[in-house]
Amino acid sequence: MEEIKLTGESKNIVSDNIQKLKEIFPDIFTENKIDFDKLKCNLGEFVDDSKEKYSFTWSGKTQAIRESQKQSTGTLRPCEEESKDWDTTQNLYIEGDNLEVLKLLQKSYNNKIKMIYIDPPYNTGNEFVYMDNYDDNLDNYLKLTSQIKDRNKVSTNTETMGRFHSNWLNMMYPRLKLARNLLSDEGIIFISIDDNEKDNLKKICDEIFGEDNFITTICQKSRGGISNDKIISENHNYQLFYAKNKSIIHETRSEYGVKKTEDDFKRFNKDDNDGKGPYSLNPVSGPGGARKGNPYYNFLGVEGYFRFSEKTMTKLYNEGKVIKKNNNLYQKTYLSDLKDKVKKISTWWDEAGTTSSGTKLIKQLFPEVNDSIFDHPKPIELIELMIEYCNFKENDIVLDFFSGSSTTAHAVIKANSNENKNYIIEESGNEDLDIGFKVFKLDSSNLEKWDPDYNNIQKSLIIDQIKEGRSDKDLIYEIMIKYGIELTYPIEQYGKIYSVGSGELIICLDDNITKEIAYDVINLTKNDSISRVVFKDSGFASDAIKTNIKEILKTNNIDEFITI
Repeated sequence: MEEIKLTGESKNIVSDNIQKLKEIFPDIFTENKIDFDKLKCNLGEFVDDSKEKYSFTWSGKTQAIRESQKQSTGTLRPCEEESKDWDTTQNLYIEGDNLEVLKLLQKSYNNKIKMIYIDPPYNTGNEFVYMDNYDDNLDNYLKLTSQIKDRNKVSTNTETMGRFHSNWLNMMYPRLKLARNLLSDEGIIFISIDDNEKDNLKKICDEIFGEDNFITTICQKSRGGISNDKIISENHNYQLFYAKNKSIIHETRSEYGVKKTEDDFKRFNKDDNDGKGPYSLNPVSGPGGARKGNPYYNFLGVEGYFRFSEKTMTKLYNEGKVIKKNNNLYQKTYLSDLKDKVKKISTWWDEAGTTSSGTKLIKQLFPEVNDSIFDHPKPIELIELMIEYCNFKENDIVLDFFSGSSTTAHAVIKANSNENKNYIIEESGNEDLDIGFKVFKLDSSNLEKWDPDYNNIQKSLIIDQIKEGRSDKDLIYEIMIKYGIELTYPIEQYGKIYSVGSGELIICLDDNITKEIAYDVINLTKNDSISRVVFKDSGFASDAIKTNIKEILKTNNIDEFITI
């Protein structure tokens, strides 16, 4: 049995991409390196070798791309005392720099998020824009958190700093790149923005998500009054709307929309008293004619372009669903066929709340605070509308990694009346929610880096790799993150043995691991199809016992033997 050594690093995205290339183009690899000439041959006419080509670039873009590929050496430590309903909730509230957190979520939540909503800094020159430290972003975050007190900003991105747009793009690019990996195949993302960076944001989203996956730009009315100190009152924000795979969304587009109201049913005002219920009459003529591909023929003496083929029209007529009236043809549309279906809305959202309604919500949450702690909080109605429109199913997950006032979490809570939706919120500190959630906080890995003292090498060789002051729970959740298991999975304890997800992963953190423990592990996994076991390497009583335990587990169909 091969032993797997679990390190303190997050998913290696570059390594995964290389493996995908090997599966598609195995012939381009020579001595484990890519032969780009061979790759070009495989790609044929899709290779652009010209010196002049369309591109969007800025100072720092290469570093921003590399930052999205770097592994994190951090972890998420559970904080039960700040959580609510820890043992039963499926919601997560994560405190920490969102770039590092996104890296840590790459395995556990890859291809699992239904919807992402973010409201990033608008780059007006006044907001906090986090300056990533490409050498050690985690260490940079931990230092900054000691400087941020009482929600004060420690840095703004002003035009006098130079590279005004570049700084903002360098912040956004790696975060969006990592966020895309988390979206499911049916996943969608909404991004709030204003005129300052809307065009630049659209360009990097086209690059990251693909131009073909752009759905639309929504214009949202964000204020009710008029601003008289402007040339013209800017009363709107934008919501860029992208899909992970637009073709999949297109196939299920009839399920995307908002619930109908009683006003939508008023037109169903006819009834033949035949038990089929009320209906409305709708023309079957084909607007757009030949330009739209509508067929032209004569039916019941009415000649023209129609919505349906002649075969379909005949079928509907024979079913009594097409009638002739005043020398025109109409289709009967029954209320019973449409009542449970959704309706489309336009890209102009003027009833999705305003900034002032968002501010009112914040005051309700923080009545003891006199000053506004968030400058432009998003209205809960805006995110409720996004959730309603986007065809959510049971246990779909919403992610917000620029959470601010936790409006997204509140919108999910309100939307949970029909289907159970879960959220993951990444934030810098606000837990005033009225539903269960697990709090995790970004920190350095629980595993020590081996930094030997060459003057006392014997002592260095026997050092415990677990950091002082870290609990078993800290270590268990780091193992779950690095191994790709969702943080909401249940954990059951049997002495120093822990079962994660009802036996999906077994973790033994005993300091004196013997053969008897191996049989305890077997009893816990005997009814499970997946058997993976993690041991604390320093806990084996001897190398011989470790070898024996490997063989015992192997003969009992436990294939993965992992040590930390």
